[in-house]
Parts: sequence; structure tokens; C-alpha cells
Amino acid sequence: MLIIVIGGVAGGGSAAARAKRQNPEAEVLILEESPHISYAACGLPYFLSGEVKEASALQALTPETFQKTRGVVVKTRQRIVKIDKEGKKVLVRDLETDREYAEAYDKLVIATGARSFVPPIEGKDLQGVFTLRSLQDGLDLARAEKATRVVIVGGGSIGCEMAETYLKLGREVTIIDKSEQLLPILDPEMAEIVSEHLQEKGAKIELGKGIKAIKGKGRVEEVITDDGASYPADICLLALGVRPETSLAEEAGLELGVRGALAVNEYMETSHPDIYGAGDCCEANHLLTGKKTWIPLGSTANKQGRVAGTNAAGGRMSFWGVLGTAQVKVYDLDVARTGLGEKEAQAEGLEVISAKIKARSNAGYYPDVGLLHLKLIAAPDGKILGAQAVGFKGVDKRIDVLATAIYNGMWVDELEGIDLGYAPPYSVPIDPVIVAGNVLEKKISR
Repeated sequence: MLIIVIGGVAGGGSAAARAKRQNPEAEVLILEESPHISYAACGLPYFLSGEVKEASALQALTPETFQKTRGVVVKTRQRIVKIDKEGKKVLVRDLETDREYAEAYDKLVIATGARSFVPPIEGKDLQGVFTLRSLQDGLDLARAEKATRVVIVGGGSIGCEMAETYLKLGREVTIIDKSEQLLPILDPEMAEIVSEHLQEKGAKIELGKGIKAIKGKGRVEEVITDDGASYPADICLLALGVRPETSLAEEAGLELGVRGALAVNEYMETSHPDIYGAGDCCEANHLLTGKKTWIPLGSTANKQGRVAGTNAAGGRMSFWGVLGTAQVKVYDLDVARTGLGEKEAQAEGLEVISAKIKARSNAGYYPDVGLLHLKLIAAPDGKILGAQAVGFKGVDKRIDVLATAIYNGMWVDELEGIDLGYAPPYSVPIDPVIVAGNVLEKKISR
């Protein structure tokens, strides 16, 4: 039995390793277009800031160590030209030799990930214009000439992380976003806390402006917005989000789902019985709405890969879905969210009630006390729907507690009884999770 996995990063690497463990007799082959596999793209801002000293630290396995430790054959610089789902083979081009060849499979896992979105604007190909998605993108940015002025187009997670990176490197940073807020994963009042913090650290933030053109003679010199304003730039980072890389799947006639992502069921099966999907190219079920969604995250990709690999190798395992739990560090602030935000719930036609508190994350008399803002969102009957937190300490702990609560279908009034840990360095006797629950419960009781 030969299992071919297209893509060797989070979803693909996880699928391949799991398939080999599930069926040690199977041959498992990873075909990866880039020179790199099994790397942590989420760590790229910290490599570029110098906090991670070497790019190699982000790479968990090389092709050689993958084969030695996992028993999986890895071929890099192999571009898949076509998937022949009826003939059960893939047409491959070796980018080193330009030779094309066919590789037959018994089962196929598509883990092609996502690609950076680059709008069709003037100047996008100028020297000094970058995206940040792959390890190669990070290496290209690291080799770029030192820049004094950096314009970041896009105020999502990558845009905010890279604003921190360049501010710490002493650069002039401008963030431009056509939205009226940074970090669309948050509700506006929570995102405003992050915006104020970045501005305090020296970032210039221009909201409600779209990018019109990038100008320069050979390399970027200025970024022009749709209101005609000009922003000088030595580097322009396009951080406008990503799109699922499903062109191969679409050309093969496989069904696509929400936002053009590969349609899969809970077993990570596609519309063809011998083909599975995993990772950022795939949709997932939202555990609160019951609808299909596309939320590309490394944590989700690894879990989907385990399911796809297990089932491709003859096992039976399910991936139930996602809550969209996510975290991001923005300079001194920690930011996290889970479930549905208030604006997301309203977009789904759901009536919600919310409470927002400001609390200490640990004892006030203990050195290095941390303050955090915590927002809790529920249905009018008290079913917990979501939570968001922004603060200097303890944010991840609270959101993970609430993600677990939502996953297990808890109600607001049940939060008061949770037996959470307490010690002065880590918490307060009545944890902010419980406080937020009590505040929201009073609103519901009225």
C-alpha cells in the first residue's frame, strides 16, 4: 500500500507520520514543492526579531530525519502538476531537473496549505515587497537590506506580530488596514486596546484605508492608499491574510466548500473515496454553529493531519470540529479568543448578551502583577458562546479554561463552581473567569 501526501508542513507532516504508525507495512511518501518541511511558520516573526537565533530552530525535522525517525520518504522540490483521481496517480515535476513523472498511489492526502493573498495592484512585484507565510518568505525577509521605514499592509495577527518585530528592531512602522479596527478575530472594543498599545510603542496606525499602489524605481519607495495618501517605505509587508491552496483539488474535480477550501467530512474524506485532506487547505465544522467554516491554524492542521493519516492507512478516527481558539502576542500584550465573538454571533443571527471586566490576573501584592480585560459572551439562556481576553499576564490560561467550558457545553452559572487553581503568582482567590461569569449571570437573571 502506497500513501502519497502532498505537502510536508503541519497537516502533511502529521498525516504522513500518523499513517506510518497506523500501518507500519504501508509505504508513505511526502511530496513537497519547497525545499523545507516540518517547520513552525508561527515562529517566523520571532526569528526575524532575533529572539529565535537560527531559522533551523523552527524546523522540527529535515527530510533525512523524517525518514530516519518516522519511516516516511520525503522528496522536496517536487511540484504536483495534476491529480488523476480516476487513474489514482499524480503527475509530478522535479524542480531540480525539470523532469516530469507519474507516481501512483493507493490513498492520497492533500495538505497543500494556504497561500498569502496578494491583490492585483501596481508595484506588488517591486523589490522590497514581501509576504510572510513560508520559511522561505522568512529567509527572504531576513536577507533584505536593513530598512528604516516599514509599511505593513494588513492589521491581522501577522501584521501586528511583525509590527512588534520591526519596532523592537528600531524601525519606523506604519500599519495600514481598510478595516476600522486591527485584529478581526476580536470585537472592536477589545481590538482598540491592542491598537492603543501599539501606538504607545511607536507604531503609526492608519485604519479605514485600502492600498491602491506601491511605487518606486526598481524597489519600493512609497505606498499609496485609496484616499491618495502616500507613506514612505523601504519595506512593504503585505499581510492581507491567506487563501486556501486548492487549485490542484479544483482541477481534479474534487468538491470545494466554504471560501474555496477543500470540502471534507469528519473523517477528513473528500468527495473522492481514496483522497483525504488536512490542514489549511481544508474546511472544518464549527462546533457552535454546526456550519462549515475555514479557520486556518497550525493547531487545527496538526489534528486534522492525524485524522487523515489514520484513516488513509486503514483506521477510523474523527475530527469533530473547531471553536476558532487563537492566541497572538502583540508587544507586551497577550491576546486570545475562543468561540464566537459578539459581532460573529450577530452575523449568524444569534441573540447574545455579554460582559466585559478588567481584573488582576494574579495577587495585587505580588511583584509583576498583570492586568487583563476579559469579555464573556453567551446566549440569552446562559449558554456560553465565546470569550476574548487582552492583557499582560494570564490571558492564555483564562481562554483555555473557557474554550474547554464551551467545548463541553457549559452554562454561565456553572462557571462559579469550577475549581480553579490559586496561588499569588498565578491567580487571585476568585479568578477572573468566575468574576466574568458572575457579572454576566446577573445580566441574564434580570
